[in-house]
Amino acid sequence: RHLVEMKKVSDALLSSKSVMQGTVYELKRKCGKSSCACATEKKLHATWVLSRSEGGKTKIRSVPDGKLLEYRELTDRYRGLRKLRTRLVELQEESLAVLDRIERKRTVQP
Repeated sequence: RHLVEMKKVSDALLSSKSVMQGTVYELKRKCGKSSCACATEKKLHATWVLSRSEGGKTKIRSVPDGKLLEYRELTDRYRGLRKLRTRLVELQEESLAVLDRIERKRTVQP
């Protein structure tokens, strides 16, 4: 059972589809201009951004026009890749535990 699941997970990990680390979300903020509606009427500006960790710090970048769906798909695939990676590690740990039990049962003392 483990081997079949390991094969499936490994095959999915080896997919050639690109991924992008980070999260895409809508950021609402003030622009800083005192005469703007965001300052006078509390109507915030909405911008789609990509948030990701670089060198231990969170960086936020605007999503280029026309790239929102692409960035969402790439970041969703990245999260899926990380879940698959986690599952593969779990399966390997379970397999090692089984091998350890087999070794202990088969080992004889002098």
